[in-house]
Amino acid sequence: LFIPPLMGKIVSVQATDPVNGERVSLVVDGNGVREVTPPAAVVSMVIPDGPFGYDVIESFCHKVLFFTSEESGRSWVAQHEGTTLLTVYEAFEVGRFAPKFVYPDVFGQQDR
Repeated sequence: LFIPPLMGKIVSVQATDPVNGERVSLVVDGNGVREVTPPAAVVSMVIPDGPFGYDVIESFCHKVLFFTSEESGRSWVAQHEGTTLLTVYEAFEVGRFAPKFVYPDVFGQQDR
């Protein structure tokens, strides 16, 4: 969700809910998220307790997933310590601001 705004592109995202196998789709651009199907889709998010370390894919990316509903997402989060659920819109906002905090030398310092 954070890459399209950085690239200045409009991106169509399609994912499969890992719990029920159903499709989640949405469109992302620098202004936000739209065309979310199903409308109740949610995203799992890692609750950081420190730096992600060298293997950010394993410690972060493999834990940020789309779910068709809060019910589906909650069943996955319950089995994966250190994760929580956000709406797709909340996840976009986190993704929009996080790079500036994580990599201030690359993306510029974010006002706090």
